[in-house]
Amino acid sequence: MSDKAALTAKLEQAKGDIATAETALDAAIKGLKSGLRAEKEILDTNLEAAFLRLRAAHTALAELQALIEAD
Repeated sequence: MSDKAALTAKLEQAKGDIATAETALDAAIKGLKSGLRAEKEILDTNLEAAFLRLRAAHTALAELQALIEAD
């Protein structure tokens, strides 16, 4: 796999991770608005996981951007 193809694959993976995290956050926020206390505790865990995934995806995108700019 060429360097450009590898970077493109990593970029697409990071974009997918961000989209997944955004979907999870949206569902969690909607659940917080109408959920019961027990459900909110579960959603809190899901929110934390979604934010961690989003941060990791942003880090991956920053690393890819640095690699692309180095060329």
